Amino acid sequence: MTSFKTYLAVTAALLTVGATAAHATPFAVSGINFSNLTLTGVVGTAGVGINSSTVTTSSSANYDGFAPAANSNSGNLTTGSDVIQSFSGSGAAPGQNVFAPALAGGGARGDAGLFGQINAGASAGVVAEGRLLVPSSSAASAGGTSTGISITFTTTGTQTVGLSFTASDFLQATTTAAGDGASSEINASFAIRSGGTTFLNYAPGELNTSVSASGPNGNQSFNQGPTAFSTSVSLAAGTYQLTLLSGAQERLQTGALPVPEPMSMALLGSALVGLGLIRKRNGRA
Repeated sequence: MTSFKTYLAVTAALLTVGATAAHATPFAVSGINFSNLTLTGVVGTAGVGINSSTVTTSSSANYDGFAPAANSNSGNLTTGSDVIQSFSGSGAAPGQNVFAPALAGGGARGDAGLFGQINAGASAGVVAEGRLLVPSSSAASAGGTSTGISITFTTTGTQTVGLSFTASDFLQATTTAAGDGASSEINASFAIRSGGTTFLNYAPGELNTSVSASGPNGNQSFNQGPTAFSTSVSLAAGTYQLTLLSGAQERLQTGALPVPEPMSMALLGSALVGLGLIRKRNGRA
């Protein structure tokens, strides 16, 4: 009887290992860090009047089985805007304004901030990150965040408007099992329009990209170190709408519940055979 119990215990442990190996843990993260963010020719410029302006940051997070989170914040052109990080999930939330991979357990988060004067070298960051530990065909996770500046201004004569900054970004998507899906995306753009005419639309490819992965051993990433960007446009007298936007998103999906690997099925078969032999031996005793 002791041999029988030991045999089953060892086999059960091996079966557990086989099933655990198929447990899905997709992960995704995306973000941008800005420094020396400077808008020239608009704020505090002679001959240019600010008609209206809005500065906003927002964040959101959804994780299967937990309450979703969403936050927004309104700021100004002098101090910026700093939204509260949104977090949903089973793990612990990283600290506020950590614009880098920082999620230790299961969950989804989004965070964004714009700090300082936009015409005097501001800094900013956006991040979306998620790790899905729910093994279900309907389990999903999503995190997102954005910053937005909108200015309506009027020039009394010809005016050159420019934007310069340094930016670095990071994206990663990994999957571990069939049915897994992971994707991450970043975006950043600067535009000036008047009526139905676009005078400037600046969206560098390095800051508007995405990565995705699926199935076993999926792994895609994109990383760019600090890089200088700049653009400018000459405007005639008139009224214009300026927008400066950035964002990050992540999305995760798991497949079906874990199933035993082929080796686990073989172990189960050997367990049944062993059970039959032990019963036959006991019957002869």
